[in-house]
Amino acid sequence: MAADTGDSGAPDTENLSVSEVEELYNAALADVQASASLTAEQRKQRGQRLAALSKALRAAKRKPPEKTKRPEWQSYPEPTALPKCSDDPRYVRSFSIDDAQRAKEFFERYGFVVFNDVLEPGECEATVSEIWTSLEERTPGLRRDGPETWSLLSSERYGLPEEQAVFTPQMVANRQNPRVYAALDAVLPRIGHLEDFDSPHPEPDSVVVTQDRWCIYRPAADDETWRTAENLHLDVNPWTYAGLKATEIESLRYGSEDFSDHRFPLQDFRAELTAVQGRGCPTGEHVQGVLNLLDNLEEDGGTRVVPGFHRSFMPWLESLGAMEDNLSQCGQHDNWVLRRAAGGGSFKFSNLDPLHGLSRRIPLRAGSFLLWNQLVVHGSCANRSHNFRMAQFITGFRAGEMTPGRAWARAAAVQRLCSGLPLSPLAPHVFGISEQSCEAPRPQPVTRGTSRERMACDHVLGTVPQGDAEGLLKAFEDFHLHCRPLIHVGGQKGEHLDAAVRERKPKRALELGTYLGYSAVRIARCLPDGATLYTVEEDAQNATLAEASIAHAGLSAKIVVLLGTVETLKPKLLELAPFDFVFLDHQKALYLEEIQRLEAWRLVRHGTTVVADNIGGCNRADCRRVTCGCAYARYVRSSGSYCSRFFWGSRDGIEVSSAIKPEIPDHCVAPCLRRLST
Repeated sequence: MAADTGDSGAPDTENLSVSEVEELYNAALADVQASASLTAEQRKQRGQRLAALSKALRAAKRKPPEKTKRPEWQSYPEPTALPKCSDDPRYVRSFSIDDAQRAKEFFERYGFVVFNDVLEPGECEATVSEIWTSLEERTPGLRRDGPETWSLLSSERYGLPEEQAVFTPQMVANRQNPRVYAALDAVLPRIGHLEDFDSPHPEPDSVVVTQDRWCIYRPAADDETWRTAENLHLDVNPWTYAGLKATEIESLRYGSEDFSDHRFPLQDFRAELTAVQGRGCPTGEHVQGVLNLLDNLEEDGGTRVVPGFHRSFMPWLESLGAMEDNLSQCGQHDNWVLRRAAGGGSFKFSNLDPLHGLSRRIPLRAGSFLLWNQLVVHGSCANRSHNFRMAQFITGFRAGEMTPGRAWARAAAVQRLCSGLPLSPLAPHVFGISEQSCEAPRPQPVTRGTSRERMACDHVLGTVPQGDAEGLLKAFEDFHLHCRPLIHVGGQKGEHLDAAVRERKPKRALELGTYLGYSAVRIARCLPDGATLYTVEEDAQNATLAEASIAHAGLSAKIVVLLGTVETLKPKLLELAPFDFVFLDHQKALYLEEIQRLEAWRLVRHGTTVVADNIGGCNRADCRRVTCGCAYARYVRSSGSYCSRFFWGSRDGIEVSSAIKPEIPDHCVAPCLRRLST
């Protein structure tokens, strides 16, 4: 850091940020502290410089944000007024699929373009219904027609689902829609003929679509807590794109050999977006897009872009300097790059950056397709209306950009994930697979009103040989991954559950929350000979389905399903007590209450292993989130009655605790539960 100084020794800090002035001040302070061997005149000069910098630092901190200057701001594009639709000025000018040439000219000038009528009304309605069905299945109590239940949704993830990619019938159908394909084909740069083109896609210029997800914004006019955070960013590592840092995008293999963990191959589909490396094409190598499902006006929240930023990208990048100097936000005006897998990343802009003033919201009609150059800064605005916002994200690139190894691995992953879903003649282009290649059996998608639990069991029992416990577990995991989410511990956390059972070697085990029998089968196959697992389920249908799964796995002799709750089954549990092993896998809000109840009834004894699934792991003293399980985690970690270990899974973890006292002392039993021991 350097700054010009005048005769008085006062540095010129007019164009420096607060953090830069502070850096100069700290350096001057160090000089003063190390001036013992200097002359009196030299010490005086250093003191004067420190005093001047102290004054400059105070002045810099008092400056309003708009007065703070940064070098990269000089490279930003000029403010742009966007042309409006002649028939409705609430919308930006849009184009039909047949008007591809004018659409491309608009795209090259502004860095984005809107195609209208890409989805028909029926296709929009089917997609919206599919999103609601998914939300209702994973959010107990939520109803699309019940506004009083919409508070159960979250605004913390920008309205995105937890999955990194969604493979449901209408989502997959939209990815191979001819009008979606034509819009992407109109704006992507062409590659032309390639020698020795080795790919599952028909030609180098085939448009490959990404496997992405959807978003939903709740109507937040009356509740500010429903508003998603506003932001601006680039879905690319700028230094990787420019070739200044290496990319590992061609090493992606999309988990084509192992689908047991729901994070894969979905993670690689995200990595391929941000690890792209450009080749100097004026429109970039990828085009990002939003397929709009409901009429979306300015106040409804949604996508915004900075028009023309694709032309400013290289000067802007040069002004940033090295990537290593942009890895963290040290000051309130600092932007930063968030590094991701395979050399990719996302570049985040500070909320105080003047670039926000250059962004433009892009309202969209239902069925419209907004596309933007990947080098265009974009983000979102929060919903402030009484209307929902719903959209599907689709990005496209040319097949010729992929090496054979990556292309074939990607196609194999998509084939597995799309197994059993209808494919169109465009499937070889967009997916690298043909209609004939997707004939593997797959559970049919759940429609509204159909029990996903019953469908899951029908699929598992219909495809897994009798007595194959391992195959049954894998079939449940595949159904969860490829069709609809199920409540189960899963493979990664399941390994820690297996280890805990084998280490304890219990003769009598207890599970709270049978559901469909997945974890019961998982535990029972690890039990020693002569041991029994008693599993409690309060839902009669789930209990029946679980018994069928257990019998199919050939483990009925080791597992007893008890219908009811812990309270209603108290006499039976007291008769069976004590238990050497307890697995909590029902409602996280009840974990603390249940373990204290088991203690009060002396069902837990010295040496009992207690395992709890779906623990958040944060252990914050002020955390009140039921979904985190922090209250239970704090209890077993701090009560002095347990030796506890925590193991992370993919989104949450599993807590393995061992009771270390012969008797659980009364002070560890909640007063309100003491009466239950009598």
